[in-house]
Amino acid sequence: MQRDWSNRWELNKAAATAPPRRGNSEPADKPDFTSETLRKHNTLRKHESSTLTQVRTGKIGLKAFLFQCRVPGVASPNYTCGAYETAAHIILYCPHLTTQRRGLNEDIGGHLRTRRDLEVATATDGPAQSVARWMIWIGKVREFQLAENLLRVQLKEGE
Repeated sequence: MQRDWSNRWELNKAAATAPPRRGNSEPADKPDFTSETLRKHNTLRKHESSTLTQVRTGKIGLKAFLFQCRVPGVASPNYTCGAYETAAHIILYCPHLTTQRRGLNEDIGGHLRTRRDLEVATATDGPAQSVARWMIWIGKVREFQLAENLLRVQLKEGE
């Protein structure tokens, strides 16, 4: 599996490392396929692991990325606050999510203030899981809402 992922990465390296348009960069995706690095995905469910990867790469179903890809129906890259809707903006800066962000900072045992803080958090076992789960919890990763709802039903039935 590690070899396959490494080969796929090399094939798409140019596209993956191309500088983002309009200065809306996200935490860098620095592929490291060691078991230590992949450990942060072991405790995540598939949709949570996908969310973590998408947050780290910036290739996530938020307006800035969807607008860049020219997805029909996405007329602007901006969030309701007027800034580019990127994972970094949502997690670090968005004034509409200040209250929710306090819970995330409590979960990770620190404060996310800069893109470097976010890059470190998403690369670290523990905080990485919290960031992924928080993005799903606030409802910004809509494509995984069904998986999250099914998980909640399953957990309620298990009580």
